[in-house]
Amino acid sequence: KAVIVVAKGPGKGVKGYITVSVPRPQRRLRWEVIEYVCSSLAGGRSSLVPFVLENETMMKLAEHFYRYKSRSKKSMRTYASVVRRFSEYVGRTPDQLIKGCIGEDGLPDPKKVYKVSKLVDQFLGELEAEDLAPGSLTTELARLKSFFRVNGIELPRIPKYSLRVRYRDRAPRPEEVQRLIEVADLREKAMIAVLATSGMRIGTLVKLKYRHVKDDLEAGRVPVHIHVEAEITKGKYSDYDTFINEEAARYLKLYLDWRRRGTKKIPPEEIEDESPLFRTYEREVRPLSHRGASAAIWNVFKKAGLDRKNGKMHEIRIHSLRKFFRTQMAALGVPSDYIEYMMGHKLSTYHDV
Repeated sequence: KAVIVVAKGPGKGVKGYITVSVPRPQRRLRWEVIEYVCSSLAGGRSSLVPFVLENETMMKLAEHFYRYKSRSKKSMRTYASVVRRFSEYVGRTPDQLIKGCIGEDGLPDPKKVYKVSKLVDQFLGELEAEDLAPGSLTTELARLKSFFRVNGIELPRIPKYSLRVRYRDRAPRPEEVQRLIEVADLREKAMIAVLATSGMRIGTLVKLKYRHVKDDLEAGRVPVHIHVEAEITKGKYSDYDTFINEEAARYLKLYLDWRRRGTKKIPPEEIEDESPLFRTYEREVRPLSHRGASAAIWNVFKKAGLDRKNGKMHEIRIHSLRKFFRTQMAALGVPSDYIEYMMGHKLSTYHDV
């Protein structure tokens, strides 16, 4: 084994390092590629280092950049970021994604490849719903296709997002949010209430741990303060702070108590600081993936009759809960800079919250 140590960034002291144990390379080239990966990701993107070094398919992508491209550190960062976002969305590692495209004969299986291409399309649809610019969607698609191509998988044609007509969603009305909460199961009640009263992205929600709400929740303080570290947003956004209201805190406590008690199918859980705030319904404790959380909440939208379409797109989407947060905060007279800060948007000026 070889132990790789990478600095998170300046001024972080002893805790400012990430260590990764990997099989000791037998080739000089492998050492060079590892050094290229670490130098590209050290600092602001250091959390990506284990993701790349521990997945052979990502190392193959890194070797491709090192041997056949310009060895751009920016390329390593941007490609690794988008592959990880997609990986987390579908709940599979890069190695599992590629393996899932291979048939029993060791060659790409067209049916399996097609299924993965549909997941890519769904992922891009989620980014589109979060108002990612059409040009950025096309770039993200190109990066994902490059990852698969380097690993021997040619994805079938996926529509060019830059050519799509865009349909704007709207913020749900308070009574519509209340309807969602009324028809949802306990876990989804808590998820929807947290999203609606914090303004956070669903991708951030599924990365939260119990420690993010522990102090205020156990002390009975409301609103509950949540500090979101940049590491949770995978370096895409800065650290920021937000809050959830009394109703969201109540549903969250009920959900956590339900987990502690357990059910016939799920044993009682000892919830610790690093326990996922929202988990799957499997016996083994596993955090919800982006895709799993989206599917669960969208089922609530359908159950509540809020899955109406405006043209080709839905009138209200999961991302619309962020718009609900923004409109509610604005109605209360909260300054726009503070609203943007609590939604995780980077600002030119810093505000203490």
